[in-house]
This record gives sequence, structure tokens and C-alpha cells, in this order.
Amino acid sequence: MKVRISETGQEVELKAVVAGVNWAQEIIGNAGATIDGQFTRSDDGEWVCDAETYTWWVEELKERAKEMEAEREEQEATNGEQLQSLFRAISGYEGPGAAWTSAKDERWATLRRTGAARTELIEHLRGYADNVLSLTLTDAECSRVCEALIEYDEADNANDNDHAYAKLGGEV
Repeated sequence: MKVRISETGQEVELKAVVAGVNWAQEIIGNAGATIDGQFTRSDDGEWVCDAETYTWWVEELKERAKEMEAEREEQEATNGEQLQSLFRAISGYEGPGAAWTSAKDERWATLRRTGAARTELIEHLRGYADNVLSLTLTDAECSRVCEALIEYDEADNANDNDHAYAKLGGEV
């Protein structure tokens, strides 16, 4: 978020970057600082604040970015565990070095055997995750599991099975 310091006219930028996105303006806006007078708009539309406000927000945004990053990492770990759970439930994967087993889920096996379209495979995974495992996954997450399961289905040995599982963050 570009800001001009009222006392000096210096242009600076406030940052709270998480996963490549600068969330400073959203954090500041959500805190009400753009309506309570901490930040005002100049005649040319620039954000303006005094030096003291700028200094305070620099530190606040650093802390908020750390918190947001920790939350993001925790969410990714949780999502990874959910994807791994779905993978194991569908595939019958029993862990590193385990022999390949036929799919536990007969519907998945039937869809694969009959050459079902990828969209149908993903839809089945979403339904299975929701109805059997009580997990709510996005299309993108189900697509990741689908890719790993297809690789698992086509694996020739236990190392390939482990590689497919590792794509979802599983430890092998």
C-alpha cells in the first residue's frame, strides 16, 4: 500500500506479504484505519498518514503477516492431511514400501476401468470425501488427489506408489 508521509511528503510502502500477496491495505481497512482518520486520501487519491502512524503500522503489519503466514501453513498442513486421507481411502495405500493393492473403493476402480472422464473422477472424489470421510474439498484439491491416484493406479512398484502419495505431502 503506497502512502505519503504528511510531514515530509515522502512516498513509502506498507507491506504485509503472505504467499506473494500484499495484504496491507486490506488489514488497514479492516481495522478501520482508513475511516478513523489514521489514513486519509489526498486530492489526487493518494493515501496519506503522519510519520507516527506509519511507524506503528509498519510494526503491526509485520506481526499480522507472521500470524497470517502461520495460519496459512497450518491450513496447508490440514489440507494435506485431508488429501492424504482421501488418497488412502480410495487407493488402499498402506504406507511406504507397501505392495500395491487394488482400490478399496469399487466405484473408483469401475470408473478407471471404464475410462471415465477426469471430471467424473473428480466429482466422485469430492462426493466420497464429503459423504464418506466428512471432508469438504475444492475441485483443485480433488484434482490433485485424482492425479496422484491415477499415478498410483499405473504404478509398477512400491516406490512409484510412495511417489504418488508423496505428491500430496505424505511422508514416505
